[in-house]
Amino acid sequence: MMTQPQAGTVAGRQMVQQLLMAHAPLRSDVAALRKGLEVLDAATTRAEDIEELLRDQKQDRPGSFSQAVTPSAMCNRSSHPQILEGRCYRGVG
Repeated sequence: MMTQPQAGTVAGRQMVQQLLMAHAPLRSDVAALRKGLEVLDAATTRAEDIEELLRDQKQDRPGSFSQAVTPSAMCNRSSHPQILEGRCYRGVG
């Protein structure tokens, strides 16, 4: 026979288990949102890197992106694997 505190503990555990099961979809939604935030953060970082490259290109500083590479229409992955935004850039000089 269970004592009253033990019965309360068992009932409490069952209630917690039911709540956890009821909120399982919410937990998966939270996990999906967290993953989405990670992807968004990575995309933001990538966008900031691209903006920095574009600023360097506009300023035309020595050693900047615009002086280091030019677009090449004849470039392919086997001859030159540096692909940026779907276009290949080949180093100059």
